[in-house]
Amino acid sequence: MGGTLTAYRHAGRLPVRLGEIGSMVMSKRAAFVLYCIDTHIIRTGWAELIHIV
Repeated sequence: MGGTLTAYRHAGRLPVRLGEIGSMVMSKRAAFVLYCIDTHIIRTGWAELIHIV
């Protein structure tokens, strides 16, 4: 929990330090990680659904 609060506290400074290109890269990287997590959740749920039926 402390790491999350620290990240939110310093979130305003991060784009300034990264610049425009760095911010775009971090945004795309975060989107990719969330996509991977979502895909894993969907595949796991689908596999369990098929196993039940």
